[in-house]
Amino acid sequence: MTRPTLFFALLVAPTVCTAATVTKYGNQPQFSDTPRPLATVHVPWRASKPLTRGLELWASGRRDLATKWFEAAVHGLPGDPVAWHDLGVAYFCASRFTESHMCFQHERFLYAICPSALYGMAVCQLAMGNPKLAEDDLAMALAEAPREWEYWHRFAQALAAQGKHEAAAAAARNAAALKPRIRRPVWGLGGVATAIATLRFPHMPTAR
Repeated sequence: MTRPTLFFALLVAPTVCTAATVTKYGNQPQFSDTPRPLATVHVPWRASKPLTRGLELWASGRRDLATKWFEAAVHGLPGDPVAWHDLGVAYFCASRFTESHMCFQHERFLYAICPSALYGMAVCQLAMGNPKLAEDDLAMALAEAPREWEYWHRFAQALAAQGKHEAAAAAARNAAALKPRIRRPVWGLGGVATAIATLRFPHMPTAR
């Protein structure tokens, strides 16, 4: 498939028939700040002790120390794509974009059919001001995972940064159509009564 045909196929892959409002985002792309304990790896896999410790520390908010454990994980098991992915996320959250990009390259090398590495490389390229390279990575990621709304959102960002506004708008519509929508609960009288009955106020100290 030629590149223009692939590009067109990506834009129309998810059928978008509804109007969508494109939210304005900041200049620096945001990456999921939660390293994943598991990856979509179709081979037996178990988190190493350093990786597990890093995830525990990350969950508790101790990101600097967690990053050191992620580094230990990739040094101990350099063939673990999940460890490289999590280290890439950690570096990205610390604005260490070049190092983060390298980690996602390692992930891609070790597990070539996983599009998360391409997505990680793309957000790093966006953060480093290289939207054309980001577009290329995202085009490949979308070819492998065309229903990932975040991929379409970043694709729209990369296109818009190059002045490709029509294509960016189409990508943004795909992102909006695919993004999961959380339904708000319907508050009936019973639900309100239950909420009031279970409400607890903080204990106030007795005035002396």
